[in-house]
Amino acid sequence: MANTRDKGLYPQASDVTFAEKWTSQTQTENNGGVVSGNPVIANGVCTFDGTGDAVTYEPFYTTINTLIFKVFLNSEVTGASSFNVMGSFESTDSSFMGFGNVSGGLTNETFTIWDTLASSVTFIKDTLTAGWHTIGLVWNGTSYNFYVDGVAKTTYSGTTHCDQITSGRLQFGKRAAAYFTGGMGTVITSDRAYTAQEILDNYNNATYSYINRELLNLQMHDKTGTDPYYTSDLSGNGYDATYGDGGTPTTYPTKATGDNYNTYDGLDYLTVADNRNLDITGQMTVTAWCRPTSTTGNCAVTARDGTVNRKWLIFQASSTSNFYFYVQCDGGLSNTPAIALPQNKWSLVTVTYDRTLSSGRLNFYLDDGNISASANGIDEDISSQVGLPLHVGKYVGNFRGDIGPVKLWNYPLTKTQWLNEYYQGRKYLGNL
Repeated sequence: MANTRDKGLYPQASDVTFAEKWTSQTQTENNGGVVSGNPVIANGVCTFDGTGDAVTYEPFYTTINTLIFKVFLNSEVTGASSFNVMGSFESTDSSFMGFGNVSGGLTNETFTIWDTLASSVTFIKDTLTAGWHTIGLVWNGTSYNFYVDGVAKTTYSGTTHCDQITSGRLQFGKRAAAYFTGGMGTVITSDRAYTAQEILDNYNNATYSYINRELLNLQMHDKTGTDPYYTSDLSGNGYDATYGDGGTPTTYPTKATGDNYNTYDGLDYLTVADNRNLDITGQMTVTAWCRPTSTTGNCAVTARDGTVNRKWLIFQASSTSNFYFYVQCDGGLSNTPAIALPQNKWSLVTVTYDRTLSSGRLNFYLDDGNISASANGIDEDISSQVGLPLHVGKYVGNFRGDIGPVKLWNYPLTKTQWLNEYYQGRKYLGNL
């Protein structure tokens, strides 16, 4: 049984299995943390005085593939006595993952990992200075990667992943009779291995900064004005989408007041006028919520396309439920393998393009990533998009079903970031 306590305390993307933000002692206790001694908990920091202070979450047993926490190390830590900043333990204090000092002084900060048979594997990772540090430990399936302040320090493959504990506790500030003097900031654990970029983003407080960096953000929350109607671009860039072609009422999707989506009957679409600032070249991400109601395909959820040309598109093949991500470069057309979207059910489609990669330049993800497809693509920029509008619901044929928020970025989002899009979207779209 996984412990998912306190997930709501941290603005996580979904895959966080534990989070503590240290708001107050009362809140910590209410969220399941048992406070020992008298640590001072306020303003996002828990301060331990080294003489009996600890916070314990019990029971706690879950797979930890990523552990990130902030810690303040005091310069006066000396001596041979070991202490533990944090760790997850069996009831006998046999740690399977912990961070602490073994032989005294800041020159001997270590990650100490015991396997489930309690045979010790200890290794010194870095000489740390006094002050705040962000520590990351990631199990990638074959080895542990250790990060300090967003920078990779050591890869260690001399042990197996210690994830088989079936009972135990997560404890901060002590192990056995050894107590910690210093501070603890936000702590999160995940059952997914974070990438090096995600660790760095977390350290720079940039994991969620992408939210305000969209190139285009059509939330479909309004139908504004008179004929021709438009829906507002919430990116702040002013790329509002006109309903249909701006003059033919039969091309207008149905918009229900208050809903964050439009309904398309096979003739409908939205148009964002051609603009050089919307040109995508070497990197991109597009996310789109959609709920297909028909296998009548040969249409796009969203695309940068013309009457014949297409530069990129999320496309439904003719008479199937299969969708693809296409990118057109001067050297040719690339597309991912097919992904079948369920009918009459909301799905988040996320596509990324990154020409800088040696392989897997095109990626197609569905919902939280349980299904994905990728293709190597061509090591070139996407072809010129001069004169081409951006459409929602249209390519050769027009989409049948519902389309919700559509967003565009001119760089590839990390998995944590597009997972956040998925779980945020679930809050206002039903029938998932």
